[in-house]
Amino acid sequence: MCDTCWELVPIDLQREVYRTVKLRGPVVDKTWSPWWRAQARAIHSLCRNDMLLTRELAFADELEKR
Repeated sequence: MCDTCWELVPIDLQREVYRTVKLRGPVVDKTWSPWWRAQARAIHSLCRNDMLLTRELAFADELEKR
């Protein structure tokens, strides 16, 4: 996401992305699921694509199984 778009994301969602990025491990596994949800919600706050949000949240669910 470019800086201009990032500035349009509500501050609470920005904070959640920053908080959860620190939880990620070195490989894409269950440690990434909180961040995956946060970034998906941040993107959704701008584009309101419900199908994309649903897909991304489902992928986060799959990550939790790893």
